[in-house]
Amino acid sequence: MSNRIAAHFALAVALSLGAQQVPVRKGQELFQRALVKERAEGKLEEAIQLYQQVIREFASDRALAAKAWLQAGRCYQKLGKPEARKVYERILRDYADQREAAKQARRALRDLRPPGAPPSAKVDAIKGSGA
Repeated sequence: MSNRIAAHFALAVALSLGAQQVPVRKGQELFQRALVKERAEGKLEEAIQLYQQVIREFASDRALAAKAWLQAGRCYQKLGKPEARKVYERILRDYADQREAAKQARRALRDLRPPGAPPSAKVDAIKGSGA
């Protein structure tokens, strides 16, 4: 009888551990769908919507949420939208503990020109060289 109880207990533990993994896997799957929309299909607005869904539904997974914010920022940047700066700043403010995402957000902010700023001298030099 005790073997049967132990087997049921082990099954219950295994099922509960598996159930805990489902949301993580679903969050990663949704993130991957967003990446496909962004990179393979070039549907940046749709990708942003999926990244925002990841952020809303899987906010407790801070690493995943930070990655989703970062990719959303990149989409906004590709679209030339000012939301990119706001997203990168939010990552630095709210996800500083996610080092890789924060590092990439910091780099992206450096690469963005301030609103209304003229092109950099580097860009002007390239344009002037006929390249």
